[in-house]
Amino acid sequence: RMRGHEVNFICADDAHGTPIMLKAQQLGITPEQMIGEMSQEHQTDFAGFNISYDNYHSTHSEENRQLSELIYTRLKENGFIKNRTISQLYDPEKGMFLPDRFVKGTCPKCKAPDQYGDNCEVCGATYSPTELIEPKSVVSGATPVMR
Repeated sequence: RMRGHEVNFICADDAHGTPIMLKAQQLGITPEQMIGEMSQEHQTDFAGFNISYDNYHSTHSEENRQLSELIYTRLKENGFIKNRTISQLYDPEKGMFLPDRFVKGTCPKCKAPDQYGDNCEVCGATYSPTELIEPKSVVSGATPVMR
């Protein structure tokens, strides 16, 4: 833009990000409410760095839904989407599957305690949440089950 080129900047706030979901739960509000309150703050911060967006939305906006469906449909039509059965950690108290940052346990490589389900901050190893030793849900503290 600064050089006169046509540029389209598109951005969205993610209501499904782990930090947002955990903070919203702590505050007793929905992730969507939290993102709604933070959206203008984010855009103000970006503007402070001379970054402006042509389209700025959130996870649940109609624009995001349409674009996500378009991308998914094109990938599926071209054979890039496959069905397979996998096992994941599930929080029986909250009734939800646990992505990597929603579970903590002992590192399967170096045995460091209190590590997230994707990597160890002590030894740098990467792994699957299902490999954690004695995993616990960050959301409820429950011991997850495999589903």
